[in-house]
Amino acid sequence: MTGMPVLSAAEVQALSVCGGSLVMKARGRHKYGAKPTKRDGVTYHSGMEANYADVLELLKRAGQIREWRRQIPFPMVVNNQLICKLVIDFSVVGNDNVVRYVEAKGAQTPAWRLKVKLLAALWPETYAALTVVRYARGVWIETKPGARRTKGAR
Repeated sequence: MTGMPVLSAAEVQALSVCGGSLVMKARGRHKYGAKPTKRDGVTYHSGMEANYADVLELLKRAGQIREWRRQIPFPMVVNNQLICKLVIDFSVVGNDNVVRYVEAKGAQTPAWRLKVKLLAALWPETYAALTVVRYARGVWIETKPGARRTKGAR
């Protein structure tokens, strides 16, 4: 293989062939129970995402980060054809002007893992700066995409 991401059976199942192009299957509701949450007039996709936005705002006010933005789209284009789009929850600019990307995730679905593999292939610098956060036992836990939880981390 020439550096191409390997797809699991579940990831392949998350795709359907439509007119010769691969298109992600759409779902009408959140499979894992995420509820849209409104804060300061902004609707976030989940409570976890809204809570992390609160953390980022506190860090900004404390002068620990320069700025943050939400919902940054990355189109996945292969052979001039849009395959799908990954929208990363947050971009965070540190005081050193280094940008990192943060995805607040409770469950890493097969479709999301597939999109992250495409991100690694098509946007390698962004993938290198991507961190996944989740809230467990009163603390925010940061991992790299694709990292498996250890047995005691549940």
